[in-house]
Amino acid sequence: MDRMVGYKDWLVENAPGDEVPVGHSLTGFATAFDFLYNLLDGRRRQKYLEKIWVITEEMYEYSKVRSWGKQLLHNHQATNMIALLTGALVTGVDKGTKVNLWKQVVVDVMEKTMFLLNHIVDGSLDEGVAYGSYTAKSVTQYVFLAQRHFNINNLDNNWLKMHFWFYYATLLPGFQRTVGIADSNYNWFYGPESQLVFLDKFVLKNGAGNWLAQQIRRHRPKDGPMVPSTAQRWSTLHTEYIWYDPQLTPQPPAEYGTAKMHLFPNWGVVTYGAGLPNTQTNTFVSFKSGKLGGRAVYDIVHFQPYSWIDGWRSFNPGHEHPDQNSFTFAPNGQVFVSEALYGPKLSHLNNVLVFAPSPTSQCNKPWEGQLGECAQWLKWTGEEVGDAAGEIITASQHGDMIFVSGEAVSAYSSAMKLKSVYRALLLLNSQTLLVVDHVEKQEDSPIKSVSAFFHNLDIDFKYIPYRFTNKYNGALMDVWDAHYKMFWFDHRGSSPVASIQEAEQAAEFKKRWTQFVNVTFQMESAITRIAYVFYGPYVNVSSCRFIDNTKSGLQLSLNVNNTDHVVSIVTDYQNLKTRKLMRWILILVIALWSVELLDVWSACTQPICAKWARPETEVSGQALAPGGQRTDLPDVVITSLPGSGAEILKQLFFNSSDFLYIRVPTAYIDIPETELEIDSFVDACEWRASDVHSVRFRLLRGWLQSLVRDTKLHLQNIHLHESGRGKLAQYFTMNKDKKRKLKRRESLAEQRSRMKGAFDRDAEYVRALRRHLVHYPSARPVLSLGSGSWTLKLHFFHEVLGASMKALYVVRDPRAWVYSMLYSSKPSLYSLKNVQEHLAKLFKTEGGAGHCTLNSGYAVEYELLRKELLASRPHPVSLLAHAWLANTAAALRINAELLPTSYQLIKFEDLVLFPQNTTERIFAFLGIPLSPATLNQILFATSTNLFYLPYEGEISPANTNVWKRNLPKDEVKLIENICWTLMDRLGYPKFMD
Repeated sequence: MDRMVGYKDWLVENAPGDEVPVGHSLTGFATAFDFLYNLLDGRRRQKYLEKIWVITEEMYEYSKVRSWGKQLLHNHQATNMIALLTGALVTGVDKGTKVNLWKQVVVDVMEKTMFLLNHIVDGSLDEGVAYGSYTAKSVTQYVFLAQRHFNINNLDNNWLKMHFWFYYATLLPGFQRTVGIADSNYNWFYGPESQLVFLDKFVLKNGAGNWLAQQIRRHRPKDGPMVPSTAQRWSTLHTEYIWYDPQLTPQPPAEYGTAKMHLFPNWGVVTYGAGLPNTQTNTFVSFKSGKLGGRAVYDIVHFQPYSWIDGWRSFNPGHEHPDQNSFTFAPNGQVFVSEALYGPKLSHLNNVLVFAPSPTSQCNKPWEGQLGECAQWLKWTGEEVGDAAGEIITASQHGDMIFVSGEAVSAYSSAMKLKSVYRALLLLNSQTLLVVDHVEKQEDSPIKSVSAFFHNLDIDFKYIPYRFTNKYNGALMDVWDAHYKMFWFDHRGSSPVASIQEAEQAAEFKKRWTQFVNVTFQMESAITRIAYVFYGPYVNVSSCRFIDNTKSGLQLSLNVNNTDHVVSIVTDYQNLKTRKLMRWILILVIALWSVELLDVWSACTQPICAKWARPETEVSGQALAPGGQRTDLPDVVITSLPGSGAEILKQLFFNSSDFLYIRVPTAYIDIPETELEIDSFVDACEWRASDVHSVRFRLLRGWLQSLVRDTKLHLQNIHLHESGRGKLAQYFTMNKDKKRKLKRRESLAEQRSRMKGAFDRDAEYVRALRRHLVHYPSARPVLSLGSGSWTLKLHFFHEVLGASMKALYVVRDPRAWVYSMLYSSKPSLYSLKNVQEHLAKLFKTEGGAGHCTLNSGYAVEYELLRKELLASRPHPVSLLAHAWLANTAAALRINAELLPTSYQLIKFEDLVLFPQNTTERIFAFLGIPLSPATLNQILFATSTNLFYLPYEGEISPANTNVWKRNLPKDEVKLIENICWTLMDRLGYPKFMD
């Protein structure tokens, strides 16, 4: 420490413009000073303190001018801000104003960091595991220090809750090596034992963090390239000791012990087989196809929701690689295809495709890979690079098999005129991986060739040429006489000889060696398809060939261990009619293990081929499933009591190529006026299937058929130029009660101006729906019905739409529902919707049963509500509880007659508390693969405290129980007394017990 004090400054010679080494030195020196303070003599105390002050002040001045001062979520910023904070805390005893300013700067930046991290639903960091551990080291230290010194609590941050999986689900079998996505070494730069024990003590509290830290400690290599750097290894030892909680018994996560697929929907990464011991049966696969900066940052940059974010200038994804659609494969734990790790940003170092000749090639002419390549750091500010994005299209697991696919066309220059760069991976068994590339180009594309690369860093086991059955060219890796083989061919049967090369590249402050297989195919037609087979020493692959190749998809036959397999892959994935078939891919292969090839060919394969060959118009609204039966594409109907939170389901269908989410009613999309009045809140009339075909339902039937069957035409026929007097007058006529109330507060001109604004918004909403159908013409309508009356009328939809109807009925805990109606907003939803008036009107007509009688559709469950309304002044809580009971009981009775294939009950609480499992169940019901993008949307809505429901506020697991804290106990008891029988049936436990 005396030597450190003697240096003029703490910059390093080989990076004089980089303050990160200064930050590390300041953090270490100030921490050591703090720990040793009582052991130091007075002279040293003063000397060391003065040096800390000088360096901290320098760091503060640097923070105002250097890029790390404004580039959020970057390892440099987190490192240097923690250094600045540590220096400020240590020197701040005697220094007032200036030190407080330093602290405020750090808190401002790091609270923005925590806010942005909360958007990242999967706990990942875009810089990869190595640099992610670097950033997380500082983030965990900040969270601890902020709570200790400033009483700022970030422990409920959703990113922290999910960050454990960033370490667990990226570990190759054996607990020594991680996924090498982005600039990486073989595992971690800092920790991760410190981060893991922090997460366990303060966030998880279940022993999983301690267990994983224990496994990593036990398996730390003693020599070789995976040994941690001495400069990094010990810098988190003190926090590891400080945070370790011995009361938390180490125990693995519940899923430990079997190979699982893990999806990082924000990062765009899928892993399989992570976090297991290194045994012959434990295989690891990874796949990456994501957006620049990760989905959350990419969307924040593009949609600009926050004024303090200055586009890409507020971020620095320079450590990312041009690696969309890259993969790795380690059968039985032996790495066969790996990343090339830290190095120059070149596509051919990342197991992805490159093309030639490209008019925008910047290096390796005439070849060009993905946007941002050709420099030491990814050129994220270059032309088009900020829009670079891959997308995981689907990710499925069935037993020991996984199917993953991704689209990366947006990661390539538009000058190449490519339409699709789609890669699919199918792990058939622990030894056999099939990779298929589908490349489609425009007619005027200059591209003539495509080249693929496969890397391995292990210098002891080199690739050598190999021929498969004397037919296809390939490569072989000999691992102590165990042969790992690969071969390739395109849809024309061509199998070019590969170039096997070695390269040294600059990495960190050293050189790193890599070897790679490079195979180039000619692109002689608009569509090129290439298959690559990778397999280990414990299986025998004896044949592989394309057996069908159409515009919509392809089929391959391969023989593994004397068993024939047929694999069908849909490449027209944006068309729901073909994408729906993707869920059968794994089933096809499974069937072939127990059924002879010819049987499956006739039962499964032939109809699919027929579907692909048939013009799309002939199969409108239907697809073919294995076996040849027709499978109706889903027409989704969402219904619930108002205030039940059904609006959250929008996150499952919005901004999707598969669906068109339509709110009903809006100003332009409304139910036609008929004698069948439908109350905007709730009514007591059930519509039986036999009623629907009567004359009085004709107009309503036609409206529904038009909206669902001819959605595009229906939307086009809506006239949007009626925001003038006529439409406004009509609106005022339809809303007389509302009009009377408005008159007391607003002038007529103000009313008209407000109404015109509302109509303009609704008109833009219709235009947005039209635009969506232009981009995704096969998107299926999803009707979100605003009135609770429809909960008793699903038989009407089933009679009109038939087997294609998929109804989602959302229910909510009655205590939470009553709280939402009465207390969640001011004015309350109860008063805004005039609930008591609506309920009273149900029973004011002849016979006391509204517009229906006991003999013509009146739901008898409403009798208790009717009697409650007879009271002179019914209590709002009692009234709402009876309304919930009546509507829910009637809906459950009526809808029980619908088939399970047509109707599903969804508990709002399940969506919020178990979003992934509930969403997977919903999409299984719909018969549509769940996309990672959709999963990300629902996780964001339910987990981040950043999604708001109308009239209610933010949604989070904690807020599902806000009624427990705020609803008066006597009101809770009243609701439970009224609703208990039905609550018990739905699985809502009593609170007052």
